[in-house]
Amino acid sequence: MALTVRSGVPFAILGLATTLAVAPLAVTAATLPAAVLAALPLSVTGPSLPATTPLDPLSRLAEAQYSDGVGTLAGDDRPNSRTLSNILSDPSNAATDAAPLSNMAVAMFQFIASHEIAHTPTDASESSPISIDDPADPLLGTGQTDIAMDRARYETGTGVSTPRQQLDDVTTAFDGSTVYGSSIARQTELRSFSGGRMKISADGDVPIIDGMPAAGDMRADENPSLRALHALFLREHNRIADEIAAACPSCTDQDIFERARVVVANIQHKIFYDELLPLFIGAAPLDTYLPDPTVLAGVSEAINEFTTAAGRIGHTQVPEVIVTGAPGGPLTEVTLDTCFFTSSCLDPATQAERLYGLTQQAGEPVDTVVEDSLRNGQIPAASAVFPIDLFATNIERGRDHGLADYQTVRDALGFASVELDVLLPQYIIDAYAGQSDGIDLIVGLFGEFRADGEYLGETGRALWALQFRNIEGLTLGFSDTGAQAALDAWLDGVTMASLLSRDTGYDASVWGATPFLAPTTSQVPLPPSVALMLVGLLGLAGLRRRS
Repeated sequence: MALTVRSGVPFAILGLATTLAVAPLAVTAATLPAAVLAALPLSVTGPSLPATTPLDPLSRLAEAQYSDGVGTLAGDDRPNSRTLSNILSDPSNAATDAAPLSNMAVAMFQFIASHEIAHTPTDASESSPISIDDPADPLLGTGQTDIAMDRARYETGTGVSTPRQQLDDVTTAFDGSTVYGSSIARQTELRSFSGGRMKISADGDVPIIDGMPAAGDMRADENPSLRALHALFLREHNRIADEIAAACPSCTDQDIFERARVVVANIQHKIFYDELLPLFIGAAPLDTYLPDPTVLAGVSEAINEFTTAAGRIGHTQVPEVIVTGAPGGPLTEVTLDTCFFTSSCLDPATQAERLYGLTQQAGEPVDTVVEDSLRNGQIPAASAVFPIDLFATNIERGRDHGLADYQTVRDALGFASVELDVLLPQYIIDAYAGQSDGIDLIVGLFGEFRADGEYLGETGRALWALQFRNIEGLTLGFSDTGAQAALDAWLDGVTMASLLSRDTGYDASVWGATPFLAPTTSQVPLPPSVALMLVGLLGLAGLRRRS
């Protein structure tokens, strides 16, 4: 079953379409609602941007468990993080998904679910390296004896008599901060101040500013998959801006920019809440995944247990290779370890071929097996090479933030107490044998048992539901109710497939049932839970989750 682009949904392809040399669209272009294009004042509602980088404290679900009560790393009785990473990532511990998510889904988790709402800055003056204890550890071959890590910055006044509270330097709202930045200062750097457009490279990629790839989020260039999504929504902004400018000659650059920003932020919100999140955790109302919905009252905006643990589940889903290609043609694979901060590793693939490749490749299941490129990789920096282990660093970062252990977080969510062996496989329990500080939250979330056909265990699903129910209403809009209603009605027809077809020129049928599921040549039917989910997503496209 293929998704089709509904009549009257796509944006007119203007501006950059000829620059990108995309094939003619297989869909009929249409304008935005007249109310959004009208030559009338349209003010924006929703969270406002600060002048400079925000520094807001993360909220907590469970009480912090710093070893000294206020600031030293939690879990001082737990095993070494690198040792745990080596044990838990043994290939024999790998899980499988009956209907694998695509690498497009994995990249979107990073782009929207993680980077749109949180980034915790670190303090270079407080180094806390992870020791490499095993003499046979392959990372010792780099000449380093530890894995570099700096502790997270925390709110002034905490960490002395009260527990440290880490900071978030991006806006938590669905305000398009990955595209526009989290401050007016960053937004100013990225705007062209002509026709409401953003700066962009000639090939439709993110712009180069001061010799570096530039985007709303500083992590845009971590890997080519992430950068491709930054470029996609950047192009979408400029197409919308061109459409508004053509329809409203009297609109100023600022008018056009703000309208386009509202539309893009709402597109991101719509795709995430109506497509990606229901596919990942389930299509029921988010409150139903919380054993005790009253916990919502105790958290605000970005939640430490999510941003430092549950939101990093995507790290175990990253595949070892990146795929590019065009419909009907061969696919090319490039190993991930050649692509860190090096988007040119995919050259000469076009922007369209990079996006298509993401939809054709399966992501890895959620489990404790993190790909070797992310655990035993090397990053060149400052004329040296530094070893990385993303899994070990994630474990250690949870301790740095004083996160409560897995079972304590379950208690805080309102789950009934059960024995660990009902929740986790024995190899995880054995890895923590002989200690009294509990199992690191992120390890429990990666490894907990899950029902057939589901992508997450119940604790992980509850934390995702908690985080995104908590901020569901934090997005941009128009103060004019008629304009907002018209935009909402238009958004009912927007899907990730229609967005990709507008951008690439590829027919909507090439995206399969959804761009977020990897294609398969097997005749094995989808698990009932996934099949029913797709029926619901296709049949209820007009029912937006919106507070």
